[in-house]
Amino acid sequence: LLGPTAMYCFFHSIRLLDLGEAVLLSYSFPLFLPLISTIFLKERASLISWAAVAIGFLGIVVIEKPTSGLIDPNAAFGIAAAVFAAGAMVSIRYMAPGEPSPRIVFYYSLLSAIISLFPAMYSWQSPSLQTLLALMLSGAFATGGQLLLSSGYSIASPGKIGAFSYFVVPFGVLFGWFFWQETPSPATLAGFVLVIAAGVLSSQTKPDQKRN
Repeated sequence: LLGPTAMYCFFHSIRLLDLGEAVLLSYSFPLFLPLISTIFLKERASLISWAAVAIGFLGIVVIEKPTSGLIDPNAAFGIAAAVFAAGAMVSIRYMAPGEPSPRIVFYYSLLSAIISLFPAMYSWQSPSLQTLLALMLSGAFATGGQLLLSSGYSIASPGKIGAFSYFVVPFGVLFGWFFWQETPSPATLAGFVLVIAAGVLSSQTKPDQKRN
């Protein structure tokens, strides 16, 4: 349930925000992992993890243009995507000792399809040929990216892969500028740097230890 909710929030944030900002906010999920793990798994996060959380939240505040005194409500969907994604990862970790990965993936995919069936039935529109081709291309890129990511995790440590995964953010900014002329402000770029640095720092920390 958490995974599909994160996906829907992410897709909605792409509609409302600049592409780079939407991607960045959704990829801030490592910032929420220490808090959620502490609450639900009773794990003790390191000081480095909490420092990364503080730096990352500062970056989010900077991105959301603090000079105006208001946070863009549209950004709430991007942040919600990160929170729900972090919750899904924590739930997977909770299940991992007794559930094989293929079974988790199967039921996740099955439940996601069932959940998506209801809004699809309510607001179904037959896609045009152009939209259908775009959907197929999106699926091909997503599948290729997932296969490459899985291959990366099989030959390198999760910390190193986690750091490189943040390259999606500058690519999101680049594509947003190229296709839709979206130009981030200097404050937004500064926030990007802070959040990416926090994510990289978080990915380099050692696994949290359970409380006694």
